[in-house]
Amino acid sequence: GLGNPGTGGAAATRKYTLSEITRRLRAAGLRGLALIACIVSTAFSANAALYELQPVATGLTTPVMVTSPPADTHRLFIVLQGGYLRTVVDGALSPENFLDISDRVTVAYEHGLFSMAFHPDFASNGYFYVHYLYSDGTSLYSRVSRFTANAPYATSTSADPASEVILLQQLQPGGDHNGGSIAFGPNDHYLYVFWGDGGCCNDKFH
Repeated sequence: GLGNPGTGGAAATRKYTLSEITRRLRAAGLRGLALIACIVSTAFSANAALYELQPVATGLTTPVMVTSPPADTHRLFIVLQGGYLRTVVDGALSPENFLDISDRVTVAYEHGLFSMAFHPDFASNGYFYVHYLYSDGTSLYSRVSRFTANAPYATSTSADPASEVILLQQLQPGGDHNGGSIAFGPNDHYLYVFWGDGGCCNDKFH
């Protein structure tokens, strides 16, 4: 987004270092963002030797989120845009889907399964929540649903797609800018949902 879209494909696909991004943001008058980029660049540069990137799972299609149940140090849950949840258990990718709701998730450019959140008492009730885009063939909706994992919850390897309880369904006027995140507050244990502005291209619904 820092290149000139009118100059052709080369500008649109060029990669920039953090220092270049900072310089360009300053030139554009976006000093607040430039300061953030500068801080990130400085912090990373000063501690680069402390970090090493290691692959956790490969061969997955459009992963959009990684999370884990409260206090669970053995499992990672990976959200795939196409409507699937996968798990990594003790460093190994499980061969089967934890959940498959691809039959009800609308998948396109900015559509799909966005996120998941575990109930604070997941270990005792098996509840988890997902946020995805659904279409009835005419209109597009953001949907937040609860599912229940198959017992025993601490080591569950699957969840029943038929356990879905639809909690919220919000009409979206546009096909993008639909938010997608959900998360439980660490202190109040409320479930927070982010709808986005439904703005579509050029924010015509703002």
